[in-house]
Amino acid sequence: MHDTDVEAKIDRILDSQDKGIREFEHTLENLKALLSPLNERQRKRYLDYLFTLLVRRIRQKPPTDPNSIDRQRRSISVLFRIQYEFGLVDMTICKILGFLDVDDRNVVTNWQNCVTQDINYAVYQYADRLEQATLDALKDHLAMYSVGGPFARLMQASVGFVGQLKRAIDNAEFSRFERQLRVSTPDSPTKEEVRDQAATMGLSPAVLGAMKEAGDYLRSEGPFNPKKAADLIRASMEESHREIVKRLVELTRSPYTGGDKDGKRREYFRVVGFISEPEESFFSAIYTLISREGSHKLIAPRETVLVIEQTVRSYLSLLVRRLSSFEPPQKGANP
Repeated sequence: MHDTDVEAKIDRILDSQDKGIREFEHTLENLKALLSPLNERQRKRYLDYLFTLLVRRIRQKPPTDPNSIDRQRRSISVLFRIQYEFGLVDMTICKILGFLDVDDRNVVTNWQNCVTQDINYAVYQYADRLEQATLDALKDHLAMYSVGGPFARLMQASVGFVGQLKRAIDNAEFSRFERQLRVSTPDSPTKEEVRDQAATMGLSPAVLGAMKEAGDYLRSEGPFNPKKAADLIRASMEESHREIVKRLVELTRSPYTGGDKDGKRREYFRVVGFISEPEESFFSAIYTLISREGSHKLIAPRETVLVIEQTVRSYLSLLVRRLSSFEPPQKGANP
């Protein structure tokens, strides 16, 4: 297949979208169907051609009526997405940053109307795949919008983009942090395993609900309140300890007299031989870290609370597993 043949087919596919004959998704599928059978060298050549068309469209005079702006936005977006579909996310983002000419009104307008949303899309959609160098390049790009930067005069018009992209970058970097945690703790039980174990032992569904809510909140977008997540995690520990105390009283025939103080529950665990003294110290340190010695005013970054959440999730799983095979010592003690 000659170069001109493939380029002519690309042009025809894009023209069908421009004329409204085909919509965005169908256009993207047509481009993928055209490029997928090609070998790597050929595909790169035509992806370069598509990137050239992308730059050309960004430099065109922008339309003024809403319908035309929307059509142009879709025509530019499909040129971004076809690059992403073939794994060129980092390269496309970094390359396109070099084509923001702040002295060209057409480019600036098209950038604000069309380009920014596809950069945001890429950072969110491919958060787990982006290179740190790409995120750093985006952060450097945003810094140029600040006071004294070369893009400072665009700040007011671009304030929405700047804020959205900052959040997208934060999300991507946090996803990277989560991934590192999962790699460093490959033997940690899954949520499903913890749920099954808890159900088997008859622990309160409130524990699972609180931990799930804490996990969902930690991994959600938007402003982060560490106290909210920590309160949920602490409540999960306390409710689990209450349930385990009930089971241990049944198993050991040793009454619990410590009231509703969680420290007393952990002390009871040790006295009846369910945990060791070093374990009691460790588990108490986790609880103290969360509650900040009763102040309930934890101040910590999201990453710190995520580590706490994963530690507590593993800790609760440990208690459940241990309870399933626990045999009281021959000489139990009465606290």
